[in-house]
Amino acid sequence: MSPPFARLIKDANPHTTIVCTMIMPAHSSAVLVCAPIVNSLSLPKNRRVLRSPEFRTIYQKGTRVTSRYFTAFCLRESPGPDSAANAMPSRFGFTLPRAIGKACLRNRIKRRMRSAVQNQLDQIAPGWALIFNPRQSAAEAPFEDLCREVGRIFSRCKPY
Repeated sequence: MSPPFARLIKDANPHTTIVCTMIMPAHSSAVLVCAPIVNSLSLPKNRRVLRSPEFRTIYQKGTRVTSRYFTAFCLRESPGPDSAANAMPSRFGFTLPRAIGKACLRNRIKRRMRSAVQNQLDQIAPGWALIFNPRQSAAEAPFEDLCREVGRIFSRCKPY
């Protein structure tokens, strides 16, 4: 018979860590308790640009900022400085053309960019929508450089 946590480990996705703890009650046999800890590799849904019309609006009305590793389009979404308490959180989108490479490479670049954005989230004011168009050089760039460039873009997105 397999242990009770075997199914939990088998069904866990690759981004889930399983933590097991041995509990030894005073008058009973030892019990092994396992629980998954999910490592979120994606931005929450309220932090993402999701729909095609949203992307189009940001491309058309937003400000274009270039970097060595990507081009970013920034658009202010909140209506004014006095609405800072009610402001939406800043949202992010990532687009990569097929010309950059196969899906594996494009997905790796998106994961690296998403992680760089998550590391710098505290530096951006609420109410912005940003779209990042990474270049192929983002795949081989040191992660610290990616974070620095994302931080530089965020520094341009200041409240009024």
